[in-house]
Amino acid sequence: MARWKLQCLVVLILASAVWTHPGYGGAPRGTYTRPVGFADYWARVAERVPDFGGAFVGPEGRIHVYLADPDPAREAAIVHALVSIFGEEMFTNDTREVTLLQGEYTVADLLHMKAKLDYLLDSEDVLYLDLDETKNRLVVAVEDQEAAQMVPLHLNVHGVPVEAVHIQIISRPVGFGLHPEEHLLQDLISSWQQKMQSARLHDLPGVGTVAYIWHDWVVPFRIELTRPSLVPVLAHELRALGIPLSAVLLYERE
Repeated sequence: MARWKLQCLVVLILASAVWTHPGYGGAPRGTYTRPVGFADYWARVAERVPDFGGAFVGPEGRIHVYLADPDPAREAAIVHALVSIFGEEMFTNDTREVTLLQGEYTVADLLHMKAKLDYLLDSEDVLYLDLDETKNRLVVAVEDQEAAQMVPLHLNVHGVPVEAVHIQIISRPVGFGLHPEEHLLQDLISSWQQKMQSARLHDLPGVGTVAYIWHDWVVPFRIELTRPSLVPVLAHELRALGIPLSAVLLYERE
């Protein structure tokens, strides 16, 4: 993979290097579940609700849920399914109400399409591939217009609906690019690191270690959670910072 070659020497030197803040380490210590991505949590909900298309915290703090059949009569059942995965604490009020939205794709559909497209990450023109639970879509992030024009061709070859994918052209972050030979993804990940530090994600109640694994360009961040109810809130915070959830693995304390 071209992007790995760019820092092969750095990988050898910094194979165990991480970004941490005081008191934090690379991989969390103690007894934890195996690291999983945010999409794994959405998949767990989908096992209970097959037409589930994603869930997110809205601007007003209310949980929004995409369903193929958003019948209001299903609200109680959906709440029960969410609580079974994330726990009661995911709701910040006593009403335990959710807003049901019309979804066009189920999480199972989106993950199946994403699996077909994972090979795109072998190209240095493709920066990341993400399941956006707030849009009920996949996101393919690329570095220029030429790469963006090639994505629909790949979608058609693999039978992925073009409407199911948002193609996003990413510009080099402000303040980066002083060394043009550096790959855009390298600058992008560095900017995400700075955003996480500035936002002090580790100060969120229940969030422990926030680590930056220098040699992993596909999933460069690891975050320790003390309870699964933090997943929707943390997803909301990362989205607000412009960080794709696919860049993060979660450790949940057992």
